[in-house]
Amino acid sequence: MDKTEFLHYTHQKFLNIGLCILPMDDLEEIVSADYMGFGTTSDESMFSLTDLRNLILRQKEQSAGMDMRYDIQSLYCRISPHGLSAFFADEINVILKMSDEEFQIPLRFSSVYEYLDNKWIAVHSHGSKPENVATEEDTWGIEEWKKRNHELETQVKERTAELEKSLENLKATQAQLIQSEKLVSLGELTAGIAHEIQNPLNFVNNFSEVSVELANELSEALRQRGIEANSDEGELVSDLIQNQEKIHYHGKRASSIVKGMLEHSRTSTGEKELTDIN
Repeated sequence: MDKTEFLHYTHQKFLNIGLCILPMDDLEEIVSADYMGFGTTSDESMFSLTDLRNLILRQKEQSAGMDMRYDIQSLYCRISPHGLSAFFADEINVILKMSDEEFQIPLRFSSVYEYLDNKWIAVHSHGSKPENVATEEDTWGIEEWKKRNHELETQVKERTAELEKSLENLKATQAQLIQSEKLVSLGELTAGIAHEIQNPLNFVNNFSEVSVELANELSEALRQRGIEANSDEGELVSDLIQNQEKIHYHGKRASSIVKGMLEHSRTSTGEKELTDIN
């Protein structure tokens, strides 16, 4: 490849090693021993190839096990007139995936190369990003993104718990409404049955009361004819009177029960009424 192609090849390789895409095996071949550069944090300065290697190792440790990819856009490239130095400016978008969500870390990266001994070597670089991180402990702000993601997950869990509680309350309210509807339906059914029973029961009570009066009149008529109460006819009339009285008594009891059913099924008006508490 010619000199310009070799420059772009070296620059691409330098970026890939710096982003931990390629191993650092060839780092010494493309970086000067007295390399100097700045990282993305305020206290991240490098004055040797060893400092650069340590920075890359630190970045690799911080991003271990994380789903990361990079989008590199070349902004500017200038080769000096004598062809012995070159300058590159790139925008690097780090795309970080956490818990099914993607976060983007925009970086700006500039690098300077010199042509020595028939090869291009990096002598300087400077990385920056809009949201600066204060310490070198978090080179690309990954820890900050982790913290934000953790806070987001906590908020989601709290909101989910609130929604689950609201859902439980809605289910309980729904169950109460269903129970109330069942009670209303039962009350309507009870009222309908009670009304149907009340009509024939009134006939039973009325005719049993009349029958008691007629049986008493019959007993009085037998007595006037000289038929004693202890005679067969007198005892028969006495049994008839007792039977009619029992029918009338229990008919009244049944009427009281029906009345209670109707009062129970009737919508309350808030008015006070007399009630048999026994």
